[in-house]
Amino acid sequence: MSIPKILIAEDEPTIRFILGQVLRGIPAQVFEAEDGRQALEITGTHKDIDLAVLDLKMPGMSGTELCASLREALPGLKVIISSAFITDEDISELGALGVKVFLRKPYSISRLREAIQELTGC
Repeated sequence: MSIPKILIAEDEPTIRFILGQVLRGIPAQVFEAEDGRQALEITGTHKDIDLAVLDLKMPGMSGTELCASLREALPGLKVIISSAFITDEDISELGALGVKVFLRKPYSISRLREAIQELTGC
């Protein structure tokens, strides 16, 4: 099996950097975006991304809006939502978009790896 291709959309540079390092260690090919606009640009040229780890609260475009746009562009994309502030309404709305995994910040590296294994088998 080939290594998974994972998109990170996270506006906090330190968290984005750490996530990237952890995911590359899985190993995975990692694409990093600092906001929803940049994430959509990446998926416009890399249509074979397997998984996206999206921050829920980002400036300009929320993780929910980004998730909806990504679902249109890449219907088979698996998504993990990462946030310190996830409401029941968020879970309901994102669940309707097919999101099954929500990670509340701070979360452990082992929990992230479990979620990726659960969604991709890698």
